[in-house]
Amino acid sequence: MIVKFFRSGISKGESPINYLIGSDRDRPGARVMMGDPDLIIRIINSTKFTKKYTSGVLSFSESDISDELLMIVMLDFEKTILPGISPSEYSFLWVKHEDKGRVELHFVIPTLNLASERRLQPYYVGQDFYGIDAWQTMINIKYKFED
Repeated sequence: MIVKFFRSGISKGESPINYLIGSDRDRPGARVMMGDPDLIIRIINSTKFTKKYTSGVLSFSESDISDELLMIVMLDFEKTILPGISPSEYSFLWVKHEDKGRVELHFVIPTLNLASERRLQPYYVGQDFYGIDAWQTMINIKYKFED
């Protein structure tokens, strides 16, 4: 598994959602695993921040990972990227893609703390890279995913 963060994040909320699940919510090979796409759109569109969301993907070369294991990985990633922040303070969307012969877990995180209405920055490239890289290595070893 590899973790990749995208440089996007300044568009309206419809852009990442339409890419992930299609404008009519019918993209072949895509399935919402956790989160509410319409809620994510509303949160992104309501923020006044320049960077409205953080997005990326956990990409696995394996094609036969159970949804239960994927759920464990997703929840662990959320705890890792947002340490000490209660799930009631953020919103996360997870979409599974299987259209390329492998499993991809795409995520979108609005950059708004829902409790305080302050900016939420889940990932700083310079500071958080090594922590996420270590998490990736640990998960790959623990679940025997290809690196």
